[in-house]
Amino acid sequence: MGRVYGIARRLFASVFVSVLLAALLSMLPLLDQVNTEKEVPAFGPSGDDRLEAGNLVDFLVKEGEGWEWERADWNDGRLELVGRWSGSSSDGVYEDLFRLTRSALVYTANVEELHVSATVGDSTKILVLRASRQQLGHDTQMENGTGFTPQEYLQRNFHLTVADRDD
Repeated sequence: MGRVYGIARRLFASVFVSVLLAALLSMLPLLDQVNTEKEVPAFGPSGDDRLEAGNLVDFLVKEGEGWEWERADWNDGRLELVGRWSGSSSDGVYEDLFRLTRSALVYTANVEELHVSATVGDSTKILVLRASRQQLGHDTQMENGTGFTPQEYLQRNFHLTVADRDD
């Protein structure tokens, strides 16, 4: 009888320790959530419709295939970008700028103004775009139903300046 009692006691202790260990392991995610205090990651989750300091890098990487950004400032609804476009075709800069503008003003909820200053390739051409959500007018999704080229669309709807740089 003593031997059966000893086996039962060990079995009960094993089950108790297993249940206790499982309960403690299930609490690990809760402990991890407590430690995350106001950390701002450099790379945030994609698919967010709000531009913030935590996902600015992701936004620029996703939308800036032909761009090399030197500076990006995000301040209270205003995104200011300074850089260089180094794509292959001469019209590609306008297609990429159109796509960037559409992503900033249409696909995000909190970008009110976009300012882009960029040199184009190795040339002396400087491109400056000043666009705001208010300038979208009736074409709020930037669908370009009129069939303008990206350059024409940007010039007609926003403030796009293309100039030669004085060296």
